[in-house]
Amino acid sequence: MTSDHTIARLQARIAALEAERARSASTWRETVDAMSDWVCIIDRDFRIVRSNRAVEDFLGVKRENVLGKTCYALVHGTDAPIGHCPIPPMVKARQRAQADVQLADGRWLSVTVDPLTDHEGRLTGAVHMVRDITALRQIQAEREALIKKLEQALSEVRTIKGLIPICAKCHRIRNDKGAWGSLEAFVHDNFDADFSHGLCPACARSEFEAYDL
Repeated sequence: MTSDHTIARLQARIAALEAERARSASTWRETVDAMSDWVCIIDRDFRIVRSNRAVEDFLGVKRENVLGKTCYALVHGTDAPIGHCPIPPMVKARQRAQADVQLADGRWLSVTVDPLTDHEGRLTGAVHMVRDITALRQIQAEREALIKKLEQALSEVRTIKGLIPICAKCHRIRNDKGAWGSLEAFVHDNFDADFSHGLCPACARSEFEAYDL
């Protein structure tokens, strides 16, 4: 009787542990599937062992259909890892590696890989995480284009250094060729700007007083 009771207790304990393991696994799957980043586990041969649901949005392929296939074949359609794949550096350094990769359809992906090891420290594979950074790349490209445009505009602005020869009476200015021209022409030629003529308040009063207005 005691033996049967002990066996029953052990079986109940095992069942409880199995139920707890199943709940933990279910919670983990739900958590990983809630992520917008594509997360998968790959073995040392680049084959996908597990994947979250985000792969369906990234590649348009059902999750169950990517298992056992290599990441480079699925993502890049190649027979071998691409030249700037972050996995070989990760394998060599045994630490996280990252690379930005552009797909054939123009999308940019940030790929991060972290090493997986067994209890003896041997490398068994990697956690492979992919994030779509296309929008960020577009913002960066627009920023770089704006900076280039501003630099070009600045290079086209002619700067004036030193003394400017100006007539003390008529205020005409002598250019670098020795010719005298109006202040307006000088500003227009050197700064691509024009004057809008008018009278300041003091001159307006003086002008009106001269005509008894």
